[in-house]
Amino acid sequence: MKYRFIVLERISGSGKSTIAKILAERMGAFLYKAPMPEVFAGIRESVDREACIEARYLFYLAVCYQASKEISELLKKADVVSDRYVLTTFCYFRALSCSLCVDESVYFGMVKPDFVFLIICDPKEALKRARKRGITFTDDEEERLHLQERLLSKYRRYPVIEIDNSFEQEKAVEAILSLVGEAR
Repeated sequence: MKYRFIVLERISGSGKSTIAKILAERMGAFLYKAPMPEVFAGIRESVDREACIEARYLFYLAVCYQASKEISELLKKADVVSDRYVLTTFCYFRALSCSLCVDESVYFGMVKPDFVFLIICDPKEALKRARKRGITFTDDEEERLHLQERLLSKYRRYPVIEIDNSFEQEKAVEAILSLVGEAR
């Protein structure tokens, strides 16, 4: 049996991480947290705060390659649910108007998700959730630069399945499970 790789992409505060955790538990899947392999975790904050936009983009592409390697090993044993993956990198840096043109063919060397869900949420609710869990560098950047609409338009250029998580997380989880279950 082929194991499934399910990715939840996001808008900050949409509840993506919570849904990913619940989904992984319900499916008996590995939860791969916001692709930040251990090898990169110690320098992420410095790169976010100090590097130019192009260097940040290349850093996150490297992160995705390492994540892909780790995910492919996990997929030999069980389904994997990841809260973010390479699409976040493409969309986020395009929304920031990064001048570096990295051809999306770099994605061909990475493990491909079976499903990509874009978790959306009412903007006021998303901001409330982000503030409750603590504002990250990227949360602040998205808010300061008004990136949410640009991010959504970038994500919607790809074959993603939108799941609204404005109100009840259980409904969002059930919607994903029903779509994923059909593909077994």
